[in-house]
Formats: sequence, structure tokens, C-alpha cells
Amino acid sequence: MARYGMVMDLTVCLGCDACVAACSMENETPFWNEKYRTHVERWVEGHFPQVKEVFLPRLCMHCENPPCVEVCPTGASYIDDNGGFVLVDENLCIGCGFCVEACPYDARYLYEKDDLDEGRKLFGSALPHHMVAVDKCTFCVDRVHEGREPACVETCVGHSRIFGDLDDPNSEVAKLVNSGVAKPLKPELGTKPKVFYVTKHVDERSLEALPADDYSAQVSRAWQDYEQPAGSIILGAAAVGLAALYPYAKKGAEEHAREIAEELKKEEMASTDEEKEA
Repeated sequence: MARYGMVMDLTVCLGCDACVAACSMENETPFWNEKYRTHVERWVEGHFPQVKEVFLPRLCMHCENPPCVEVCPTGASYIDDNGGFVLVDENLCIGCGFCVEACPYDARYLYEKDDLDEGRKLFGSALPHHMVAVDKCTFCVDRVHEGREPACVETCVGHSRIFGDLDDPNSEVAKLVNSGVAKPLKPELGTKPKVFYVTKHVDERSLEALPADDYSAQVSRAWQDYEQPAGSIILGAAAVGLAALYPYAKKGAEEHAREIAEELKKEEMASTDEEKEA
């Protein structure tokens, strides 16, 4: 079974943002609110006259040990068995944002109600997002299952994005990774990302500050050890409590409706009496 990954070759990235545009159109992400599944960061290195601009494409790392999956209280974030994609089931997502905070690569965002409203205006019934939920890069999983490349890879004019099976020794991504030419960001976090970077001619000290620090990894470990069991208990208790209160809430609503109906009837009768007296 394939284990898909991606290599970003910073030596040939043009910073044109074609990948960002392609992803936004393919996945109907809320670009109008500056929310993207992938984006390109940029900065300047060196001192005049030896100055250069560096471009760093960013997206979900599809980690093999993803903190976002560990902290999810509902199982909405999961690793797909067919390819190792890290995905989100929006039907299970409650929008709590734990995974957003746990991701050390800042690769998730919340698709909010305002985003949904604007998305329906722009894309109509084609909008694949139907409820408030966390959204992220999926490596265009549907396209991959059809034998196609992710939209960002297909549109990259500099061939800086390379996609393939990391377990296929003949694939370009496997050769770059196994040779050590392509390296992951923040490997010390232990997340085992499947997105790698060719950083030749780039000051790697600049890369150290780009992903979020290991606070997110600490959050995920704390959640796994202490908060997740407590969170599960709280969620379960809340569900039981709501179920127990439902009959009383329904009864109260019915009584309130009857009271309103009686008040309206009294007002109507009083109005009728006034008309007779007049």
C-alpha cells in the first residue's frame, strides 16, 4: 500500500503563488478571509549586495505521528488507511479547535459560518463544505485516488512540488528523501512529517523559526496523558445530562406555549369587549 508524501524544492520555487490559487479553486477554501490549505512564506536573506529572496511553501505535513489526531475528542481527525493521508471528517468535527492548537506546523483553520455563507454565494451547490468544521490540506486525496496529482503539484510551473509514494524506491520523492537531500521541518518534535524540503543554498537557521515552537507538541502530550480521558468523561456526562433534561425541557416548552396562547386569547376577548362597549 502506498505511503504518499511531498518534497518541496526551495531552490526552484518561484514564489508565484500558482499553487495557492489552484488549491483555493480546487477545494473552495475561504480565500476571501485569507484562509488557505497551502500558502507560501517569503523572506530575504543576506546583506546588500549579496541578497536573495527565499520562498517556503507550507501545508499540512500529513504526519505519521500527528498531534492533531491525538487531541481530537471525537475521532474527526484521523489517518486514512489508503495512503496515509491525515484527514478530517466534518460530520464528526465539533469545531473545538484542539487540533488547530496542537498542530506544530500551523496547518489547520476553522471553516466558519461566515465562510460557508460566502462560499455558497461563490460556488453554489458545488461547495463541498456543509458545516462549521476544521479544514486543512488533504493532498487532494480524491484526485490521488483517481491517479492524478494534487492540484498544487500539477500547476507548479517550477516543478518545486514533487509528489509520490515514499515506499516506492523508484519514485522521485523516495530518492530525494532516502538520499538525505530532502529533509523534514522540526524532526525533533517526533511527528514524522511526510513533507520534506530541499534547502540547498538556504540558511537553515531561518527555517528553525518558521513552524510554531514545540508548545503545540507539549499541548498534545498533555492532552493525551491527562486531558483526553477527562474530556471524554465530560463529553459523555454532557450527553447523558442533555438526554436526561430533554423531557423536562420539552414539557417546559409546551407549558410556555400554552401560557402564550392563553394570554393571546385573553387579549382578543378584551379587545372584543371594548368594541362592543364602543
